This record gives sequence, C-alpha cells and structure tokens, in this order.
Amino acid sequence: MHVDRDCRSLGDERIYAIGDCAAHEGRDPSGLIAPGWEQAELAAVALRRDLGLAVDVERDAAGRPMERDGAADHGADVDASAATTEEEPRLEVILMKSKTLSVACAGTTQVDPWAPDAPTVSTWSDPQAGQYLRIVTEGERLLGFVSVGMARTAAELSMHATRGTLPVADRTALVAAQHATAEQELGPDDVLCRCSGATAGMVAEAAETCSTVDEVGAACRAGTGCGTCRSSIEKVLAAAPAGV
Repeated sequence: MHVDRDCRSLGDERIYAIGDCAAHEGRDPSGLIAPGWEQAELAAVALRRDLGLAVDVERDAAGRPMERDGAADHGADVDASAATTEEEPRLEVILMKSKTLSVACAGTTQVDPWAPDAPTVSTWSDPQAGQYLRIVTEGERLLGFVSVGMARTAAELSMHATRGTLPVADRTALVAAQHATAEQELGPDDVLCRCSGATAGMVAEAAETCSTVDEVGAACRAGTGCGTCRSSIEKVLAAAPAGV
C-alpha cells in the first residue's frame, strides 16, 4: 500500500499502513524492524496531532532532544532552526546479526580523516572484545557509520540514519551507552529497551503476567530489537512476584 509521510493511505486517509505492507513515501519496504518502528511513531504522531494531544520529545544517548524532519510542524518541543530538511537524505541501514555477532552499517565510511577538508571521523575499537565503531559526519549530515559487536550503539545510530538526524556531538556517549552497567537501577519511567522505547515500568507490568523474555516482548516490544536488554528483562522476570 502506498502511504504518505504520516503513513496514511494515498487512496483512503482513514487507513494507515506500516512495515512490510507499506510503500512509505514511495519507497519499497526494507524488511527491517527499525523503519517499521519509525513508521509506527510517525503514525502515532499524526493521530495525536489529529486528537490535539501533545507529542513527547524523544531523546538521544546523551539525553538531548532528538531533532527530526518536520518536528516543529508536528508539535515537538525542539529547535526548528536546527532540524534537518527534506533535502538531507536519510541513509539505508544494513543489519546483520547472529547469536555471537552484530554488525550494522549505513552510508559511506571510506574517507581519509587526515585529508584537507575531510569529514569528521570518530573511531573506537576493542579487538579483544570484538568491537569496532566508526562514525563519519560532515556539518549537519551523518554520512555513514559501521558498528561491529556493539548492538546498542548500532540501534542508536540506525535510528539517526533512518530519521536523518545527527548523533550526539560527544561520540563517547554512544560508547558509554553500549557499556552502561547492567546493574543500573532504573526508575519506572526510565527507558529499559532503547530500540522500542519500552520503560522499566512497562517491562515490570508485563512481567506480572509473563514468564519468558519473548512473552514480555510480545506484550510491550522490549527485547525485540538489538537484544541488548534481554538480560535486564530476565532480571525483572526473576524479581516478579512468586506465582505469576
């Protein structure tokens, strides 16, 4: 089904479509989960706008408000002058995952950081842990990235790539997000699953009637993306009241 930016059917504005059944703004479905979540958020924003409800501001790894195309038109509380424009292309993300390795890439990273007028290149590697990260930006554009063995960071960068936004200026925040302690105490409103946006409270509520991580994922989408938070969900399940 062909849909517009808000995921409304071009044939009947009463119908919405997202994911593999939707040709979003004329683009063929990618088969990836991240664009589906992005489309779901766009549809939700459109519905909230039609109902006159405020739109929540999403934040990046450093806790700063995300700036996306048309944010001002959709009621988001961000600086419209810094938002990306329609002329700035979004990047197609390629994801490859197995039980032992996660790889994500988008755009181009084949640049010489020492060349005159070269784009900004940020690189981090830990060969012993099998982890590598390279981010290339130029002015107000994300040109590309490659992430190996860093699922949480890959999820964050994939979100920026598909939305046409820039990662946080301090790139170390992305590494810190990847290696944030699993023992951190989260409040009910703190995000436990970065990929889906599910909070610790949502996971705890789901755990009251679920017995497995997959069941929690079916209830609130937590753990259905990069998988980094699955161990945290298991701890929530283990702490759920006996007899559930």
